[in-house]
Amino acid sequence: MVPTLALTLCSLANSNNAAAQAAQDCQQYDQFVPRGGVDPIPSPCQTVDPELGGLRKALAANGIGISVSLAGLVTYNLRGDGGTPQQLYSGQKPTYNSTFLPMFTYDLGRLGLNQGSQFTFKPVFNYNSFRGNGQTGFSANQLSVYLPFFDNNVIVQAGFYYAASVFYGTNIGDIAGAAILGPSSTLPFATGIQGWLPTPALDITTYFGDKHFYNHFGVTRSADPVDPLYEWNNNRSGLNPYVKGGRPAFIDEVGYKVNPAPGQSKVWFRAGAIYNTSGFPTVNSIHTQPYLSGSYTNRNYGFYGILDYQLTQPNAGLPFQGWYVNVKADYGSQLVNVFSSDVGLTLYKIGTFASRPFDLFSLSVGRNFISSDFVDFADSAGIGATRGITTASVSYAFLVKRGIYWNNAFLYSSTPTVAPQRKAALSILSSVTLEF
Repeated sequence: MVPTLALTLCSLANSNNAAAQAAQDCQQYDQFVPRGGVDPIPSPCQTVDPELGGLRKALAANGIGISVSLAGLVTYNLRGDGGTPQQLYSGQKPTYNSTFLPMFTYDLGRLGLNQGSQFTFKPVFNYNSFRGNGQTGFSANQLSVYLPFFDNNVIVQAGFYYAASVFYGTNIGDIAGAAILGPSSTLPFATGIQGWLPTPALDITTYFGDKHFYNHFGVTRSADPVDPLYEWNNNRSGLNPYVKGGRPAFIDEVGYKVNPAPGQSKVWFRAGAIYNTSGFPTVNSIHTQPYLSGSYTNRNYGFYGILDYQLTQPNAGLPFQGWYVNVKADYGSQLVNVFSSDVGLTLYKIGTFASRPFDLFSLSVGRNFISSDFVDFADSAGIGATRGITTASVSYAFLVKRGIYWNNAFLYSSTPTVAPQRKAALSILSSVTLEF
């Protein structure tokens, strides 16, 4: 998987950097930047080489856009935690992740569709030294069309992609938990709308009035409800519409969003519900029954609420700068989700100093609650599961130079594993992201 911290901080630090792009020829390529995701992709003007050696201009003449992202990440528990034959969590040993993600788009307006319509293809290569973080190899990341209607008041997207990337998104408050506890600690992964591979999906966003209020509905094929590795081994391309046991999952999100502007703070509240019709094993049968994808009848569901609010705006010329607060809460079925709920609070600042207008600093605390059904099962089996995990992080993202980001974080977890419990972990995470 793409390093969570790297992408989150990179996108936040650059999503509103319009002022630095003024009067640059490279702005003509912005129309080809992939659309539809929650986390914005940097403008070509903010990449290492805005012209990409002349390739962007040549492709743009034919309606084609190209962007490339390279990311590498290392995580390590500074307290040391050996003594197990196999690695149990990210950072127990030095853990490495890297991603190579080229992105290609085509302007479908050239074929007579509405202006802004776009085809997107993203192949990806991921490397993970710890299999609990994901697999190693090539696959598709996205193959989809983006279609605006009624003066961009209705947006339709369809194809193969990660549904969580257009709804829940990469949340800065999830960094500490996901980096140590793994992606299964996040609601999208637990409820099956996010897996190791993209899934066939359709989502429709409808904006109301001044376009601040919206409703976003989607349906996707669930990731494998029993074993994500099964899907990786049987759908390596990521483009198989059918996987045994994977049935429709539905998502609906309502929200209110105001982007920062001079004298106007950013506000983004969203709340959503997820219902997965696939059959999931109960948490007290996960480790006692063989793999039987498709034979379970327990449905999965979840609810989430997230608020981002800009507290200060010190520079009207760069209105995205300032302190922000992020508050979030997730709840899922205790019957089928080991990580059944969580809460988080994050304070972050974009533009840390006058000389560092695009750096980002963040402080985050969170609590993951473990299913009481699973705890009772683990205790009866003599495993000794924790009832909850407290996480905290402090991080700083440097804009080293145009298109190069260096992110560093200290991550604390009261225990890095659910069962059996292990001593608290204090890990360092460092990542470098290059945008071309």
